[in-house]
Amino acid sequence: MKVLLAIALSLITLASAFAQTYAVETLSEVPPSDVAEPIRAELNSTGLRVKSPAGTLCDIWFRKAIPSEPGEGIGRSYPHMPEKTLIGAIRVLGKMSDNRANTFPPGVYVMRHGIQPQDGNHAGSADYIDFALLLKAKNDRTVEGGYPTGMDMIQQSLADGGAGHPIVFALLPPKSTSQPSIAKNQRDHWVLEAKVGDTILAIVIAGVYEH
Repeated sequence: MKVLLAIALSLITLASAFAQTYAVETLSEVPPSDVAEPIRAELNSTGLRVKSPAGTLCDIWFRKAIPSEPGEGIGRSYPHMPEKTLIGAIRVLGKMSDNRANTFPPGVYVMRHGIQPQDGNHAGSADYIDFALLLKAKNDRTVEGGYPTGMDMIQQSLADGGAGHPIVFALLPPKSTSQPSIAKNQRDHWVLEAKVGDTILAIVIAGVYEH
């Protein structure tokens, strides 16, 4: 009886652990029409579907290739990626929060590369200062984005999120040996990795940086 009870408890523990995992799968669907045509032309014709313990979280269509330029910087995870670069588009289907624990409305967003402002207000808020910034697709209609500065882009994401903070997801150096993949890191954050042209992107798709 004790052996059976131990086995039952082990199975319950295993099932509970499995239920808390995230998963990624290929999505055979073109980017949604909410995304402006010039941007859609830059995206892959298939996407990735991210599933959370509660169900489908979001669908992501990455860009076919990420532009690169000479660059360096302290705390940069992608120093060769220009600020404001188009990364992809995301359709949020489930209840989703960014890395600052801010929830934002479901819908279709454009994803761009941002650099954390070095104004002293964000020290220690993330491992690196590169992040993916979400902007509502209806407000972001060109590949370049039309933002005079990175701060203008951040302000637009702030307005689109409606939570008193831009919609931000940290970008980390990739670690997985295969893509696409999603795994929990040492901070208990779920990191999505995907190959985008010659670049491997690693995005903290679920998890909070305390600050």
